Amino acid sequence: MYSDSPFSLRIDGRAHLARVADEARDEAYLVDIDGATHGFDLLDEVLDMAVVDPRRGVTLDFGRFALELRRVDGRVRYRAAAVAGGRRICTKEHLDEERALWELAARLPGDATPRACFFCRWSDVEPNTGWGNLACFVERADEYHQIATQGSARERKWVTAAIERSWVDDWHSCARWEPRPVGYGYRGRPGDVGE
Repeated sequence: MYSDSPFSLRIDGRAHLARVADEARDEAYLVDIDGATHGFDLLDEVLDMAVVDPRRGVTLDFGRFALELRRVDGRVRYRAAAVAGGRRICTKEHLDEERALWELAARLPGDATPRACFFCRWSDVEPNTGWGNLACFVERADEYHQIATQGSARERKWVTAAIERSWVDDWHSCARWEPRPVGYGYRGRPGDVGE
């Protein structure tokens, strides 16, 4: 996970603004809760903070959408939510945060898909990495489109490495944002979520 966009942690109904840590810290993010500073890197590390009951969980609120995390029987469960047309739309719980986020996108009307790079047509994750390694190909859109629509996802996996890209914040957005089509690019947008 990487975000330089503001987001909050909601714990027991209270919101706490998270911020990017400086280079002197080992963690990527810091949050002040009840006078103490807590740090974390990965999504599920927020459940390990002493101020969080992992069974009740925590919500990462990105404004346009939220991702709820809780630990059940030793496994992290994720549920995504957003408001569209005055209604709160939630996903079922998933064992994978990407599945929860893609189900949310599938359940929202097209114009309500969260405008975040994670959901964008022109982004892809660097092969063999995860959160925090999102590449933007919008400046080379035609070249990326040719690769993103050819062969299988496995065949597309390494071809994108040759294209010039920018590294972007998973939750940021730009004026050229477009919703990611199903099965597009290496990481794709799964077609079997939200069913």
